[in-house]
Amino acid sequence: MHFCPRPTCCKAYHEACLLFAELIEDDSPDRTLRLLKSAPDLDTVFSLTDLAACNPALQCQSALTEQDFTGGEWNPELALLSSLPADLVAIAQQPIVKGRRLGGLVGNVSAVVTARRLVYNAIAGVQPMPDNWREYVPRSPVDHKTHTFPALLCPRCGGPI
Repeated sequence: MHFCPRPTCCKAYHEACLLFAELIEDDSPDRTLRLLKSAPDLDTVFSLTDLAACNPALQCQSALTEQDFTGGEWNPELALLSSLPADLVAIAQQPIVKGRRLGGLVGNVSAVVTARRLVYNAIAGVQPMPDNWREYVPRSPVDHKTHTFPALLCPRCGGPI
């Protein structure tokens, strides 16, 4: 099951039902960024640069890598993420799934939601990234390296799930 964490949705949908309804998103390179911006505390679409604007202490002068560029152009949102732990960002960019066959009844809901909140708080300057962030993020039973998920959309809000 695929879970939409937005407050007005907060609902899980069967993968087969979403596929049958053709709620399929283009699986483009920026899909993981769109998933990351599917916030558990906001219904609105936002950008990470908007969050960074709230943080005067943020030094947005990260070392640029080829991953900071999409389509040959510099992507400030990817540059912001490059200053955070890569493992944490990878967890935050996962689709939220749950169900028995995916490693337990709750899947990765808690891990992904916690990781997203840590990323948002660090970028906005609400809370610095703790060195021991792994202690805050529950271990996810869903291995996204061995199990791939289709790019799906929420039937209620139309956001990526």
